[in-house]
Amino acid sequence: MTSEAPLGSKQCLIHYHEKAFVFQLPHEVCHSILLSVEPTVGSRLQSFINGCQEQL
Repeated sequence: MTSEAPLGSKQCLIHYHEKAFVFQLPHEVCHSILLSVEPTVGSRLQSFINGCQEQL
């Protein structure tokens, strides 16, 4: 058993909503910073997510 996850430590969670992307960035041990941006800011990410959804 190892002390670290096989993928490494979490750097950011991305939540995709109809009208925004929300980035959750870990800060210190028990806090997070949330950053909300319009979908146009993450247009390439939005295209990638939509492409994955089409494949499903």
